[in-house]
Amino acid sequence: LGWHIDGIRGLVAPTTERGWKLRLALLEICRRGMATGRDIERLVGHATFIALLRREVLSVFASVYSYIQARYDVRSVLWPSVIRELTLFANLIPLIYQDLRASWTDDVMATDASEWGLGAVIARCSPADVARCGRLSERWRFRLSDARVGARKQAGVVSRSGDQIGGEVSVAETLKPGSWQEVPDVILKSRWRLVGRSKWKRQEHINVLEARALCYGVNRIARRTYNIGKRALLLCDSMVVT
Repeated sequence: LGWHIDGIRGLVAPTTERGWKLRLALLEICRRGMATGRDIERLVGHATFIALLRREVLSVFASVYSYIQARYDVRSVLWPSVIRELTLFANLIPLIYQDLRASWTDDVMATDASEWGLGAVIARCSPADVARCGRLSERWRFRLSDARVGARKQAGVVSRSGDQIGGEVSVAETLKPGSWQEVPDVILKSRWRLVGRSKWKRQEHINVLEARALCYGVNRIARRTYNIGKRALLLCDSMVVT
């Protein structure tokens, strides 16, 4: 698939061959200075694939999309902004990797939103407690196609491989309150501190406002230098946004 997994260090990254091929292709098309939008589209497609590990690197692309649309079948001189963006991405390729063994930060952020404004609080918790809470995957509860299998696994009547080991259980019985692991009290009853409270500048749909509040929390966590390279736990009551 074009990924390299370092089992010793726990790193996942594009293979060396894939990374170098894309880097050299990007720099070569910049050196030539001419291309069709279709050519750029192909390169951006390869770039998007390897950027799935670090999606923030896609933020360097802006003018390339406009160029693709404006010059799709016409070979023309590349815009200076397009050359700059392709060169930037080529230089960022060595930084595209994920550390599967990254530790958890002890900062836990909780955000909420109303039609008036946003609110954000932060608490300092034990990394061990944060890890136990953050590693729990409940996404199956929100996909109807997986709900029945997930419910049976949660109830312990089906093994992880899917083999029957007990009686039947309904989805409704398993999804009722108290039937799944909640956010532990050791986190909920922590000493929370208010770090954000502001009024919205314009009215938008509540889902958008919840997302903006969560982004505020992400920014708050990410800009602390001691959180660099760590996983973070953010709490949000909007399942759509989550």
